[in-house]
Amino acid sequence: MIIAFDFDGTLIDSYYCIEEAFYRALMDYRIIPFKRALAKALTKIELYFERPRFGRHRFHREIYFTNSRLWRRWLEERASMSKPIDGAQEIILRLRERGHKVISFSAEDFVPGMKAYRIERSPFKDMFDGIIIFGRGVSVDDAIRGVKERYGTPIVWVDDKPWRFLRLRDRSGVIFVWYKFERTKDFVSKLLLNKLRSLNSFYEINDIRKVFDIVKSLEGKYGDI
Repeated sequence: MIIAFDFDGTLIDSYYCIEEAFYRALMDYRIIPFKRALAKALTKIELYFERPRFGRHRFHREIYFTNSRLWRRWLEERASMSKPIDGAQEIILRLRERGHKVISFSAEDFVPGMKAYRIERSPFKDMFDGIIIFGRGVSVDDAIRGVKERYGTPIVWVDDKPWRFLRLRDRSGVIFVWYKFERTKDFVSKLLLNKLRSLNSFYEINDIRKVFDIVKSLEGKYGDI
């Protein structure tokens, strides 16, 4: 089986430090006043764009300031402060020990190349069998198709932003797992949740370690790998 984990909010908590990362990035600009207040405002904007309606990078490009240096510095600071979610490293090791392929499957940051940069600087950098990054011309369908061609099926896709599941048109061979990360779970409306629950093979978990139980229960149907 192939277990495809999202990164931010699924394996790593990069949300708690958003404001502090903005503040540190703004320290590069001596002429900018009220840095702490601006960092708070930018954090609210960033979290707003994380919501399902705006969860596509084109909105960052159109609405955010065009100073790419600031956003790169923010992502660098965010990477330096991010920390693994409890149980995330453990579950990857257990799944791999059981013979399953574990890959990173996540969307590109709005600054090109920064998702790979952040994964490389995380404790997970050597734990994946592969890294797939979609966005920037690579659709979710393209990315899943690539996973199927390279690794096969079934794919267990684990993500804290489950609205991405609904963007996938070819859902054959894919099992969907919504990890209810504390900082993003409220972004899922009742209407959206009803649509998600209509999917075949949709699971909801509050602890990332529960992925192991789901995979173990599926082994009888799909086999050990």
